[in-house]
Amino acid sequence: MEPTAKYRQHHERILSDAAAIIDAILSERWATSVLVRDLADFHGFLNMHLALEDLSLYPRLLRSEVAGVQVVAQRFQQEMSPLKAAWEAFMKRWRSEAAIERNRAAFAAEAVSMLERVIRRMVRENEGLYSVVDAVEETDARRAEAGIALGS
Repeated sequence: MEPTAKYRQHHERILSDAAAIIDAILSERWATSVLVRDLADFHGFLNMHLALEDLSLYPRLLRSEVAGVQVVAQRFQQEMSPLKAAWEAFMKRWRSEAAIERNRAAFAAEAVSMLERVIRRMVRENEGLYSVVDAVEETDARRAEAGIALGS
């Protein structure tokens, strides 16, 4: 099992949920109450995932002694800060049915844009960050096995 399997599973759900919300918005047949609930659920899961990365994944990568891993981790972590801030501002601005109903078109445009940004980020992490993590973890595991075998 890949070391990033749990994170990748989270990404699958985030990608699926984001796509479903975008589809609902673009269909123009959405009930505001349902959309507010779906966005709140999405927001909660996204925040849990980001917290897990911040508390577990990034600290481990930033301590790595493998060449280049710290640089990749720092870059990904720094790049996430503006997106996280933009997402939080979006959720604050559009947290109520009343706010959305006042300007459905503006909400729809911003929601699709924000969700597409989140989607692009998850894809980039899958391809650029998690592949590095998996390779490093695999190398470390091989080294540990070789050390055990050599020490026996």
